[in-house]
Amino acid sequence: MKNYLFVVRSYNDLDQITPLIDYISRNNHNNNVFLFSSVHPETFKGNECQKYLKSEYGIELTYLLDGISSGLNRWFDGKLRQVLRFIKKVSLPRKLRNPVGDILSVGFKSVLSNYEKVNDKWEQRIIDRCKPDIILYDWVYPARFPYTPLTSIAKQLNIPIVALPHGIQVYTHEAPAGGVDKSIKQNQDLDKKDMNFDYQITQNNIGRIHLQNQGVVPDKIIELGSLRYERDWLQRYPKLYKGKQYELNHKSHLKIVIFPSKLEYKVHADKVRNLVKASLGNGRSIVIKPHTRGMTLDFLRSELREKNVISAPDTSSFELIKWCDVAIVWGSSIGLQVLGEGKQLIYPQFVHEPLTYYNKYLPDCLVNSIEELNEVLMKLEKNTDFCLYTSEQVDKLFRDIVYAGDDIHSVAKRHIDFFNSIN
Repeated sequence: MKNYLFVVRSYNDLDQITPLIDYISRNNHNNNVFLFSSVHPETFKGNECQKYLKSEYGIELTYLLDGISSGLNRWFDGKLRQVLRFIKKVSLPRKLRNPVGDILSVGFKSVLSNYEKVNDKWEQRIIDRCKPDIILYDWVYPARFPYTPLTSIAKQLNIPIVALPHGIQVYTHEAPAGGVDKSIKQNQDLDKKDMNFDYQITQNNIGRIHLQNQGVVPDKIIELGSLRYERDWLQRYPKLYKGKQYELNHKSHLKIVIFPSKLEYKVHADKVRNLVKASLGNGRSIVIKPHTRGMTLDFLRSELREKNVISAPDTSSFELIKWCDVAIVWGSSIGLQVLGEGKQLIYPQFVHEPLTYYNKYLPDCLVNSIEELNEVLMKLEKNTDFCLYTSEQVDKLFRDIVYAGDDIHSVAKRHIDFFNSIN
């Protein structure tokens, strides 16, 4: 019997860990799973993974800081999350979003400061209740509140703390946000204080290289494959959505979904606008799904006024992929789910600078200009089965990126085997 304690902090963290929790709960009935969030539960409102874990296994998402501090602080915390979600949904213009964001930032800092001042020993209560054999965070700074008290007590009790990735590293040559030197110093400082992760899991060799470049000790890096995009889990996705289907009120000759990456990842906003305009055509419908980790579409406000262009921030990627004929993706691992569902994928390399694993494994799905994009879309209009790559290329991509070079053994089981080996 083993007790697992998971801590998540963002909406799409649940996309990454639910396959693992599902596997543990289906195959290891004597084990216990405890799921916590480091942020107010309002952050996860409407999340299908959260609903699935509760209905299927009775696993509730609990706030780490539940029950401490005043009710007013907790209420204010929730209201700030509601405002943040509203801002993301309506895509406020930048001139309004930036000052509102600054105000929210001050509010969140005030809330955390109030929680931190309470000498409540909440971390001890969680340890006493859950008796964890292993603690799993997403990639986060483990010496930042509210992780600090939990990290500290786990170190005292020799409970392994393992970092789980909240997404696949798509870029092959990009430096970490904030720069390499900053990341190296952070990891060195954490190691000196004995407040760092005991192990950091990544999906593949690309992830390993990025972690090493950030100063993570190589022996602490473990390649285990992608839980979210393992084919076994992709086949189980329909259980989460129970027949939900995305529909539009008008018929379409070609149904296009666009999964954009954030502008800060060297994306050219003007070229994205041109891409959306070029994708419009008679009988075409375009649905744009902004990245769930804090992306807004304010830079596409004029394009979203077009009749056949729709923003769908609250619709699941699963439903949109099922609905579409073709997905246009850049700078995101969601392309793996598109491929796993057997849908057509276009990668517009011209809208951003970085290179990704799509360049290496599916070079023919890359388009390098608006003219090339139009050419492919016209071919798809005539035949939605038209494909830019072979099944062998897709299999190779999955083998290396999703299965870390081993597509025979279950990714989820490999995680469990590793956890058993360290505790």
